[in-house]
Amino acid sequence: TIFPPNDCNLDLIIPTPINITRKRLDFWCAGAAKSGDPDGSTYCNWKPVIYLYPTKPTLVSVSVETTGEIIVSDPLYPAGGWKNVLAYPDGTLKYNGRIYKELFYETSLKSITKPSNGSVVETKDLKKTLETLTTKLGLVAHEQKELVDFWVPKLSELKSNYILISLVSRKEKDKTDKVIIKPKPDNMIDFNFYFKPLDKPVSIKPLVVPDMPPRTGFTAVEWGGTIDYSN
Repeated sequence: TIFPPNDCNLDLIIPTPINITRKRLDFWCAGAAKSGDPDGSTYCNWKPVIYLYPTKPTLVSVSVETTGEIIVSDPLYPAGGWKNVLAYPDGTLKYNGRIYKELFYETSLKSITKPSNGSVVETKDLKKTLETLTTKLGLVAHEQKELVDFWVPKLSELKSNYILISLVSRKEKDKTDKVIIKPKPDNMIDFNFYFKPLDKPVSIKPLVVPDMPPRTGFTAVEWGGTIDYSN
């Protein structure tokens, strides 16, 4: 049985007292900036997913370094990270007797350094904009579809007229969400989006889209994003 990302187990790491439904997780991640949740977390790194494409079946270990805390994961993220994941060239992963398409986790962050550039788009244009951006960022069709299918509904639910779209800087990503893969991939495509709902457009420097490496040799891909609920 393949365990698809949208039906993931949402294995709970912290906080243990709550029922971790998706609706409850959304509430908890929004934190003090939006909902007044006493935990006080302001940002979540939503749905980072990791795809692995070695050139031959390979045992891989994957760990995450973060300034926050991993709150959900699928498969369960153990102390020290996922070890001895058997990865196949088509992206299939075998871990602890189960088959997955990707490794999934979400983290709670107290703060992030906000980008200084971005693109303001009307909410109705999110799908087209994200498809264009993720093509430039190096995603292939099934990766792009998963990202768009996750983020367009989530951002549309904010009921804002506009969305500021940017990318977390490389320095900030390495501080808050650094993925370590062993053996080291030949090429790593990784990025985290930054989204902010807006009632009206704002003036900001144009979005800078970094060049991504070619998908040659052992390639790993990671994408995620965060919503800035602050005023």
